[in-house]
Amino acid sequence: MDKVKKGVIILVYAFVGWAAWHLPLFLYRPGYMGMGIGEIFGWILSLLTGSILLTWLYNSTRLAAPCGMFSLPFPLTTPKQWNMLPGR
Repeated sequence: MDKVKKGVIILVYAFVGWAAWHLPLFLYRPGYMGMGIGEIFGWILSLLTGSILLTWLYNSTRLAAPCGMFSLPFPLTTPKQWNMLPGR
């Protein structure tokens, strides 16, 4: 299997896994439940963009740690009004 095809397969797995991980948020988070079609499309596009970036980062370093360091700060810097952190 050539390198590009393998990268695309990894990208698809990352995107589908990431989307499945976040899917339950649509069942109980008001911000997610109130999304319209355009907002859901934007959300999907942001997941795809993040998947591309994380796949590129992993393929460039061959380490999972940089991917975790990339995604960790987001929940820590999320605005309070998004109501994503417990107890806020």
